Amino acid sequence: MAGNVSGVGTVPIKIDASAPLTQTNVSGTAGANGWYTSNVVVSLAASDNLSGVQTTYYKIDGGTTKTYTIPFNVQGNGSHTLNFWGVDKATNTEAMSSLVINIDSTLPGVTANVTPSTALKSSNPVTITVSGHATDNISGVPTSGGATFSVVDEYGVAQPRAVRSLCSRTGIIHSRLLCRQRRTWATTTIFTRLPCAARIEPVIRTQLQIR
Repeated sequence: MAGNVSGVGTVPIKIDASAPLTQTNVSGTAGANGWYTSNVVVSLAASDNLSGVQTTYYKIDGGTTKTYTIPFNVQGNGSHTLNFWGVDKATNTEAMSSLVINIDSTLPGVTANVTPSTALKSSNPVTITVSGHATDNISGVPTSGGATFSVVDEYGVAQPRAVRSLCSRTGIIHSRLLCRQRRTWATTTIFTRLPCAARIEPVIRTQLQIR
């Protein structure tokens, strides 16, 4: 044996025991209390500092699993659950994360009327009662600051303004206001504005005629 010794060789050993990390970005028209008032666009960004990200997956409302390539839409009224996760090139799989996306693009419904609807001309203020209902079957009607009433006379002058609380998805509107009678055949318009969890509308107009 000649006793020759081979050169020292090196073999790289790559170890990646960590799963990737996926983050979300949601864009849309933001309402109140975590609701969106429009469809939303979701983008996913996965990162892995070792082997690198191989694939990112997602599914909406428990549906079909999809491979993420470009931002996607989440649409339709109600609460939607987005699940997402990533897999790196070492086949480490990220634990599934979830995000709830609330969408309410529908205006609440409001009905309003005044009692009495007519009043005789007088130098004294007349007391009128504004009543009606507010409904919203998606995000619901707020339990505080529910309906705002403003009275504008025929000269465009704002008279009493009041905020009344509502109690549930079907809120009862009830308020008493004083309205000054300015002249014969004056028309007073009462605006009812309802802020719900997602939208601040609509305006309902009802009239009190002074004869």
